Amino acid sequence: MRESSATAEPTAARHKPVGGRERLRRAEALARHHEDKRDPETDPRSELSVPITVDGGVWGVLNIEAPEPEAFTQADAVLVEAIAASLGSSLHRALLVGDLEQTFTTTLTALMSTVEAKDEYTASHEQQVAELAERVALRLGEPDCRARDVRYAALLHDVGKVAVPHEILLKPGPLDDAEWVVMRSHAAVGGQLVARTPAFAHLAPAVRACHERWDGGGYPDGLVGEQIPLAARIIAVCDTYEAMVTDRPYRSALSPAQAHAELRRVAGSQLDAGVVGVLLEELGVSRRRCIERPPRAGRRPARGAASR
Repeated sequence: MRESSATAEPTAARHKPVGGRERLRRAEALARHHEDKRDPETDPRSELSVPITVDGGVWGVLNIEAPEPEAFTQADAVLVEAIAASLGSSLHRALLVGDLEQTFTTTLTALMSTVEAKDEYTASHEQQVAELAERVALRLGEPDCRARDVRYAALLHDVGKVAVPHEILLKPGPLDDAEWVVMRSHAAVGGQLVARTPAFAHLAPAVRACHERWDGGGYPDGLVGEQIPLAARIIAVCDTYEAMVTDRPYRSALSPAQAHAELRRVAGSQLDAGVVGVLLEELGVSRRRCIERPPRAGRRPARGAASR
């Protein structure tokens, strides 16, 4: 027991708390040790660190170093704080946009699932129209954000069909006059549905106008020419093309060449001739990139080669 006590005493002495003066002496010695090992040309002797805050929390640190001692002034600190604040604000906006995009996509998927439950053809057809419409918008020189809106509007352009009775929507033969009135109401209904959804409200005019005609003979408002939103004109052209090259129960799909000829025929009357030309350019580029796709299968019959 005595040996144990004797050995324990020096250990306790070694762990005796160090006073403030001793801590300072050791810190200075350590600093001199590191100072001797510094590369005077590259190692920093001055450092300025400012937190980057996002939505009230610290997201990161903006750190600036210099090899010279006392390199930064108060003015430098103010400038770096301003830069950090700007970075934090930009990051916050990016996070908000990301959240909005996620909400947007989730809601869009839910709406499209509702349409697909009623009419599988419409949902699959809209995906094809949306992809093509976005490419045409980009080829027309629209910025990425506008082209993306064209894509979203194309996905939603027939969402009003949720209000059309099944017996009309899925009727295998031609519609009578009364049934056409009900069918055509889907454009206005779709515009109203989209307008009531905050994330999609800015797309409502394009969704409502997708079935207007360049010559004023469309629905629901009889708009003429450039009164029709550009997004709606793009969607109308792509919608018409995709309908023609898709198989239907009572007829085979038109060949691309036949569909191109039909588009040229109705350009300037039913469809915007300028958009038709750009679509044909885009289809030519796509054809050169890959082997031409076979006709796709569909379910609901069309009402005519170039009708929508």
